[in-house]
Amino acid sequence: MQATGARTLYCEHFLYPPIYDIAKGREWAVQAQQPLKGSAKTIDFIFFRPRRGKREAGLVFLEVKYLTGINPSQECKRLGEDFQKLKEVSAERLKDADEASKCGPGSKFVLVVGQHNDLQAIAKKSPRKYQNVVALLRASLKDKSPKTVYRSIVETKLKSELHWNVIAIGERAWQRGIVSK
Repeated sequence: MQATGARTLYCEHFLYPPIYDIAKGREWAVQAQQPLKGSAKTIDFIFFRPRRGKREAGLVFLEVKYLTGINPSQECKRLGEDFQKLKEVSAERLKDADEASKCGPGSKFVLVVGQHNDLQAIAKKSPRKYQNVVALLRASLKDKSPKTVYRSIVETKLKSELHWNVIAIGERAWQRGIVSK
């Protein structure tokens, strides 16, 4: 896709089909854009599966954020809003999610995707208002990330600045006061 020059098409919704395919392939039930009770807000994804044999039941809440580095303040704000939304979400807050609510309390993750140079630009520009979000992003880009932060680098055939970073930031990383409203 990068070679086709489709960069202007990239957004977080561009990532939904592969996320869906991976979760379905691992035998999770997947619901995208799951509405919350009493709110116009949605959760980008919930994955759930009931207990079967030796396999434990599971529930995962996932927000997806594609960062471009074009407007670091706005991107940090949106990222902070996703952390806040996940802090407040629970299976009971999901609209029409009876089966998911039987699968446990749920793990919460924000999946951040962006090219290396774009993420570095955001981490360096440090908007004062969102310093906790920026600090977490900086820590996530280090070789030794905080616990419950998982990072993968997808290399391109081009410059290393254009390598894609996929960072899953788990709840424990941002619940410890790193990110707060």
